[in-house]
Amino acid sequence: MPLSFSMRGLAPLALLLLAPLALAQPSADVPVQRVILFTSGVGYFEHEGTIRGDADLTLRFEQRALDDVIKSLVVEDTRGRVSEVVYPSQAPLERRLQAFAVDFSNVGGIGSLFSQMRGAVLEIETAAGTFRGPLTSVDGPTGGENDPGTRLTVLTATGLRTIALQDARRVGITDPDLRAEVEGALAALAEGTSGERKPVTVRFRGGSSRSVRLGYVVESPVWKTTYRLVLPARGETEGYLQGWAVVENPTESDWEEVSLELVSGRPISFEMDLYSPRYLQRPVVQLPDEAAGVVPRTYAAGSGGGRLSARPSGAPGTIRGQVRDGSTGEPLIGANVRLEGTPLGAATDRQGRFQIDGAPREGTRTLTVSYVGYESTSRRLDLASGWTVDASLQPSRNLSEVAVSAERPIIQNDAIGAPRAVAGEARANLPLRGVAAAEPAPPPPPMAITAGVESSAEAGQLGELFVYTLGDVSIPRRGSAMLPVVTDPVRAERLSVFTPGASGRHPLRGARLRNTTEKHLRGGPITVFDDGYAGDALLPDLPPGDDRLVTYAVDQDVLVDPVDDETRSGTVESASLADGVLVLQRERIRSSSYRVENRGERERTVLIEHPRLSGGRLTGGLDADETAPGLYRLRLAVAPGETDTLRVREAAPLSETYRIGQLSGPRILALVRSNAGLSSDVRRALERAADLAEAVAEAERQLDVLRSERQTIARDQDRIRENLQAVDNGTDYARRLLRKLNEQEDQLESLDRRIASAQEEVERRREAFERGVRELRAE
Repeated sequence: MPLSFSMRGLAPLALLLLAPLALAQPSADVPVQRVILFTSGVGYFEHEGTIRGDADLTLRFEQRALDDVIKSLVVEDTRGRVSEVVYPSQAPLERRLQAFAVDFSNVGGIGSLFSQMRGAVLEIETAAGTFRGPLTSVDGPTGGENDPGTRLTVLTATGLRTIALQDARRVGITDPDLRAEVEGALAALAEGTSGERKPVTVRFRGGSSRSVRLGYVVESPVWKTTYRLVLPARGETEGYLQGWAVVENPTESDWEEVSLELVSGRPISFEMDLYSPRYLQRPVVQLPDEAAGVVPRTYAAGSGGGRLSARPSGAPGTIRGQVRDGSTGEPLIGANVRLEGTPLGAATDRQGRFQIDGAPREGTRTLTVSYVGYESTSRRLDLASGWTVDASLQPSRNLSEVAVSAERPIIQNDAIGAPRAVAGEARANLPLRGVAAAEPAPPPPPMAITAGVESSAEAGQLGELFVYTLGDVSIPRRGSAMLPVVTDPVRAERLSVFTPGASGRHPLRGARLRNTTEKHLRGGPITVFDDGYAGDALLPDLPPGDDRLVTYAVDQDVLVDPVDDETRSGTVESASLADGVLVLQRERIRSSSYRVENRGERERTVLIEHPRLSGGRLTGGLDADETAPGLYRLRLAVAPGETDTLRVREAAPLSETYRIGQLSGPRILALVRSNAGLSSDVRRALERAADLAEAVAEAERQLDVLRSERQTIARDQDRIRENLQAVDNGTDYARRLLRKLNEQEDQLESLDRRIASAQEEVERRREAFERGVRELRAE
């Protein structure tokens, strides 16, 4: 049967030919039966159905999903075989159209289309009859007043016949090869203009009725969780947790009673361009003398995780400073400061300040500042002097979790025209007339959140990952659903959590939630209920058996006032002297306290997050409820209407190093007097070193006296020489001045000999001091 053209235009022709292609849908016999959604942004979709004999099953995907389909498609046909999987090329539509015998890429009209078919046998049906023969020419239109439009001339059995296209009812192509080319070009044209969805056809070959399956991994919305937590009644420890999974069906197929698996894990998943044709770029070779000149480079600006500036200040051995958030300028509490290559370090206080004592007094060391969630920064310091440091840290870009919160509007109570409540005596003074007082209606009973919602999810493992499995799930195409996955009692302890600098003087109401559900709880928002809505919280991923703190509201009935820290150095616990270096070991002691006032009507258990002293431990019989990075969580129960104080005492090892050869005698003796914990051996060794140092100082003082005396004589000689230039050499005064100069020259020669001897004495005593210090050994 010849391919026929309607003369009412090319576009209707293309649509008519390709209508079956445009309406093609995934086979109804192979619907989606299993869906596995991951938290890494992909989903596995599995189809299963029955086919008979040879069958071509076509699924359509958005073009951006084809890379994933090509990468992951798996097919099962246990009683047949899969011959191939075909999909359209991504070559540009214009290039694909140009590959056909009839080029539709630049068709200006029906006349230009037929011009490409000259020589082909056409069959033209008109009112005067049907004419058959090879097409010889295409003419017109000319644009004249009586222009008949496009005219086709064919060579019939009786001769050439010219037919106006407007008179033709039908034009047929009798050559089957040419007809196939036109059909292929029209199919490509329709495919290129039908949108982004591309067909992927799996060709099954077999001779019987059989079941087949195919699956693939494509990009899919991340499934989410949202929870409702009902706090336990006063005096009880068990609450109720209700969890819902939020799932989207992003496909073009309805999910009808599918098996849905929600995996709480993040398998590695990536994109790779497999759909686009890939060509290897060949090198361009040219003779050396024809090579181009050197191309100038540009260099990107470097970036760092923070800024650390330091300036020399005071005597060596002490490094102090402050650490701030580089974005907000706020002080960072509990930031870690370490002097690399030494056991020395510190943690910042509530003002972000720190101090390191006992640093080495020579050489260079790297000072590193770090804080959880921030990029660390460091700087090399010359320890010959003390330092004052200003550090600003930038938030890290590689956080594994991001908490997103929405800011709720604040109601300004004193705004003009704003509604406000009137209660108590003020209500009785309102100018109301003729209004009867109504009894307040009893509040409705609280909603039984635990009633009527049952989880149909089964918890289990999928390889190394945790999975919720739900059967018979139905979600319409492009639809969403909330599915209950957790309806279990959980252990919850009411707490008020105070973090210095986080919420002013008030702690946050919260709870320590222990996962007793035997399910892995994926992170998500929690709506908390406590005799009604109490607030919102955010729960991170929580494995079975673990517990987390969640906070949901400001506890306005409790006030917490931190008292300023007091830090001091304890007595020397041990000392060693060797090779001229004195090392003192003592404790750095920090005392803090928190005054907690409970203005409420119920007892409060307050959990205070106290910044840890770097390398320290709690003393005085106080134990932490738990320890987190950079802080202790300390528990304090406060009765209603009472005020209590939590006192915190911490101790951390502190090492001080002194190079005795660089100290004066009085400074060495001051070390002996100020450190009562020194052993008698260390004391005697230091006193011996002080004597040697004082001997050096005495020799240097004698040398300074001689040098001062010589300078005095030299200045007097300068005066005499100036006077000699002003008088006659034959006068008595001139002769007197000359005698004075001679006497002073004799004195200078004597002083020079004494100064040389004094210098030798200084060097001898200094060598004795250095040798004696090196030989000192004591503990």
